[in-house]
Amino acid sequence: VHPASGEMGRLAQPYSVEQVEEALKSLGEAPSWSRLPRALHQHKCVKFKAFVNVWATRGTVLVQGGEAPAIERALKELLGEAVDVPEQLPDGCAWHLFVDGSCPANKQAGKMPTAAGWGVAVYQSSERLTTFAELYGPVITDDTSPLSLGATCGSNNTGELSAMGEALLWLRDEAPDKGTPAVLHYDSEYAANIVLSRNKAHKNVELAKHLQALYTEVQEQRPLYLTHVKGHSGCAGNERADFLAAQGSEGKFGLQSKRWTGHIDAAELACVANKVCMGQVKVGRGRRPPTPATSRKAKRPKVSELQPLQLQPQSGEHVPSVPEQDAAQCATELTSQLEPQLEPKQCREDEPARVKKHVGVFANLETQQATIPLIFIDD
Repeated sequence: VHPASGEMGRLAQPYSVEQVEEALKSLGEAPSWSRLPRALHQHKCVKFKAFVNVWATRGTVLVQGGEAPAIERALKELLGEAVDVPEQLPDGCAWHLFVDGSCPANKQAGKMPTAAGWGVAVYQSSERLTTFAELYGPVITDDTSPLSLGATCGSNNTGELSAMGEALLWLRDEAPDKGTPAVLHYDSEYAANIVLSRNKAHKNVELAKHLQALYTEVQEQRPLYLTHVKGHSGCAGNERADFLAAQGSEGKFGLQSKRWTGHIDAAELACVANKVCMGQVKVGRGRRPPTPATSRKAKRPKVSELQPLQLQPQSGEHVPSVPEQDAAQCATELTSQLEPQLEPKQCREDEPARVKKHVGVFANLETQQATIPLIFIDD
């Protein structure tokens, strides 16, 4: 890469060389690409003090130079990418809406009806410690419901998209101040790309169309910004939206949305449907009964359950019978004879002191006639 001093910026999404070239032409540039190793295409801007680097194989776009922030922002706007929130918003009240979705059984989504929810935590820029409003509810999959946004199933994606849609509806219809700037904080790149029409929806097409139309309507009302926040990173607004989305997936809805309280019957019906889906998933995820191969009865028996060990004499060997009453006396005599040999060995000075004292261990082996005490010596 050409050694360029100053700032550095990077576009969030991958783009082809042709896409970046068209955007540069819109900025009055005549792209002249230098081919560098590792499929790198580099253009030295004429109207900006910056270099634009595009890796053709990966689609990564990197901007370097003194005016990198200006051209980075211009490229994002031309390519339809979400623009980061400016450090200082215009004077007046600004709304910050954190959106999130939830689907506890997302792995079963599409295979069986699954419960999903959405959550929106609304803050004012002047008061970021407490929420102004908390919106949440289940994902509506019934297209005849007046609360439907067009989702056809419950999943993480439809939960994220529904949260975006509910936030846009609140800004359009219920936000107290019209015309003031608003910021949508999201953790799902998928949902943002659908709302901004960067990606084509292959599933939930009606839901995507509805959200794109809502985004256009809200943009005509007020300055609207979208910014990405990493999920589960300790951000208070994102954590609150995540909690609200979990409440929605459990079949609950908030009463701070005029849209939902205005259709209370439809809201309660959707909550009942969500709870039914949760019950079906719990039944389907139960443990299966143990098979003979994994059951306890098929495991190896305990030592106490084993049959007594039968001592078999070797060929030509006579095994004398030991009277049961003489077993204790035999053990005592044998122990007294071996005690002098069981004294600990003397360790040399250079030998590590890890020689253990020999210990006599008695083990009883049951036979048909008597119990014979055996001595195992740890040498």
